[in-house]
Amino acid sequence: MPMWDEEDEEEAKRQTPKQRLLGWIQNRLPQLPITNFSKDWQSGRALGALVDSCAPGLCPDWDSWNPSRPVENAREAMQQAEEWLGIPQ
Repeated sequence: MPMWDEEDEEEAKRQTPKQRLLGWIQNRLPQLPITNFSKDWQSGRALGALVDSCAPGLCPDWDSWNPSRPVENAREAMQQAEEWLGIPQ
């Protein structure tokens, strides 16, 4: 059974769980060029965008976050996710 909409069962069998998760994130965040789980997340902005895509309005200004303040950006996204979505930091 496909886990996500429009997922081809044969395609899903060929992908690793990591590749499938990356594909899901890319579908959630088409405005960001996410291609990995390291460098693309360093500024904290992608995390804010992901939180906002799951619960619109939690991090509405993620695109204006200063990339030179990665810890503050990630902290803001994680605090919102914990407080409003119940996702522990």
